[in-house]
Amino acid sequence: ADSSQTAAIPTAKPQPPAEKSAPAAKDEPTHEGRILHGVTMRAGPKKGAAALTTIPAKTIVQVVSCKQWCEVVYKGRHGFIYKSFVKHGD
Repeated sequence: ADSSQTAAIPTAKPQPPAEKSAPAAKDEPTHEGRILHGVTMRAGPKKGAAALTTIPAKTIVQVVSCKQWCEVVYKGRHGFIYKSFVKHGD
């Protein structure tokens, strides 16, 4: 048998899901909100941001944060809608 030493290969550790692809991690509380009127969900919190999808009226979404624009999760996708389109369930 060869007696030369080889580099140890570290045991693979399970990695938590990447925060970037799932910003609504367990440490980020969300609450439900209802969409009042059909609204375009955007990639960023500004009117000129790229449109991602349209959320129909009366849809329930998860609200991550809400200032002038609300960050929401709809069908697993994160995006932004203007605050006046969301009724909070608080």
